[in-house]
Amino acid sequence: TVNAATVALTGSLSPSNPTVGVTNVNLVGTATAGATVTSSETAPDGTTGAFSGVANSSGNYSMGPYKLTQLGTYTEALRDSISGSTKTITYSGLGDFSASVDATSRTVTAGGSASYTVTFSSVSGFTGTVSTSALNWSAVPGATASWSASTVTVPSSGTVQATFTIQTAASTTAGTYNNITLSGKNGSYRRAANLVSLTVN
Repeated sequence: TVNAATVALTGSLSPSNPTVGVTNVNLVGTATAGATVTSSETAPDGTTGAFSGVANSSGNYSMGPYKLTQLGTYTEALRDSISGSTKTITYSGLGDFSASVDATSRTVTAGGSASYTVTFSSVSGFTGTVSTSALNWSAVPGATASWSASTVTVPSSGTVQATFTIQTAASTTAGTYNNITLSGKNGSYRRAANLVSLTVN
């Protein structure tokens, strides 16, 4: 019986500094020749996935190409099917995004609505899906609120907009409601625009 020579299990992302949503990458490394290398991935937002590749006669393997879709740190738990060796690696992509709002205050008569347009901008070439959210608007009595889109795709080196609308009720108490936060999230990154307020007459 001739057993395959054991090769140290290694893994890394190539290229090592990709731009999220733009750069094609491969997960590469070494393992026992002929072994199936499995990777259990945990993405920055906590979602998980599984991938695999087979090491060639020289013990080299490659999984991909693919693009990173989230900002933040990825964790890969690797396993060599022949030697049983395991290894955990981490990596992340380059890029970011920002958020800005067209007005930081609005004034309405009770029963009317107010809208705020948020612009999400790519930073350092990033492209990806951003989930919109809002905090503290529910302090407005009797109000309802909605986004024009729950998710938007920020283009590389470009911008995209989403509008947040607060609908007051005729019974809404007059006053100024502050610290309404409008933001977007991709992976483990959340970016908020300047705080906005709503004055109800």
